[in-house]
Amino acid sequence: MKKITQTVCALAACVLLIPGCAAAGEGNREAEQAQSPNVQTEAAAHDDGTETVPAGIETENETETEMETETEETGAVDPSHYSDASSLPADEVEQYAGTVKRLILDGEWEAVADEMRYPAMVDGQTVDSREEFLGLGLESGLNPYFFVELEEETCHEMFCTYDGIMMGKTGRVWLLQTPEDGALKIRSINGLKEDFGLPGQVCITGSQEDITPVSMTVLLQNDTDLRVVFGDDYKLMKAGTGGAGVEELTPIVETDHNDIAYMPTRGEPVTLTVNWETRYGALEPGSYGLIKTVRDLDAEPGTGECERGFWFVIEGEE
Repeated sequence: MKKITQTVCALAACVLLIPGCAAAGEGNREAEQAQSPNVQTEAAAHDDGTETVPAGIETENETETEMETETEETGAVDPSHYSDASSLPADEVEQYAGTVKRLILDGEWEAVADEMRYPAMVDGQTVDSREEFLGLGLESGLNPYFFVELEEETCHEMFCTYDGIMMGKTGRVWLLQTPEDGALKIRSINGLKEDFGLPGQVCITGSQEDITPVSMTVLLQNDTDLRVVFGDDYKLMKAGTGGAGVEELTPIVETDHNDIAYMPTRGEPVTLTVNWETRYGALEPGSYGLIKTVRDLDAEPGTGECERGFWFVIEGEE
């Protein structure tokens, strides 16, 4: 009898841009809790390539008051939760994160510039001064997905390492306590003007009870107001042992995918069972990833498409 171990949701192509810290793999992120699906929504694709999808949900912007009080609504946090990165009590860290979130969402770039610790990193580039930050042309050309993801940040029990405190599921903003005066500052901003992929709230999750060596049941999630669709196609990846890298599995039989698009919406994930027995056979013990393509229906042509992965481990007999 094969034993299936706990699975972890991986967000593809996420890069942590903090000097001195290696790129953060998704396995280092907090595992996302799988939610019980309420509604399964499908968008059927027509022969002409168009798709019939439910109407999108209109975005409701948070007011300033809502953003300032959201950490209070999520409940108390362990005062030492951020001790790896800051000596400040957790409530002070979260209040500061809420302030940073509000300033960025409101486009208060002068104030944001005052909260940067220079030299800072912005979209992978070193910014040495306040004037250089303000000279980045922040009046236009900004990535909308950056703001979608940051708006969903609760500023409560954020991911934390010795290298900093992360805001946004894919690390859109990192905070760090400065050694000079012990104040919290913004250390890096990622995906502000450059493409950083869809928000991290668009993802794939699951649980070990729903996985076998030949199939798995996952949830396709979209906890944003974007209209996104997952295709029926998928591929399986296998992680090599001893840091040997990741490779795509070669199908033993090529099979056709259904001409279906799955459209999860906020709070209503799509439940999807994938059976790869015919295509790949039973999986041997090891670490694997189920990779699917997802795209934003309202994005400009040639944009708004990325891959999302769900990684899991199959162990051998005990």
